[in-house]
Amino acid sequence: MSLMQALFTRCGQPIPMRVEKFDYLFTENVHGHFVCRVASEDHVAYMEETGNFERYTPPTRAQLQAELRKESETWADEIVADTEAKINEAAADPDAELDAELDAGPPKTITIKKGDGKKVGAKK
Repeated sequence: MSLMQALFTRCGQPIPMRVEKFDYLFTENVHGHFVCRVASEDHVAYMEETGNFERYTPPTRAQLQAELRKESETWADEIVADTEAKINEAAADPDAELDAELDAGPPKTITIKKGDGKKVGAKK
């Protein structure tokens, strides 16, 4: 019995495969690979000949750690780039926020009344 991997995907859906009246269903494992146990070595050979399947070799611990490091570096790079963009934007026009407030005009005065309708004061 061999564990086989499909070398293509169908939009994340399980992949059915029929060989000599035997139905195989390749489903996604925890590593994102579509795999299935194939009992017959003849079926394994046939699948390999199609070029769409291969014997599955799970990722090694070192490969998984390298992938995690790469994802962490990518995430950190995105945060740094976003922060740099905000800093550059602020440096290009440091008064942009103040200008926007001034363009909005003076604050409106709101009169606050008690429940009986008497004026209590004004709040800006």
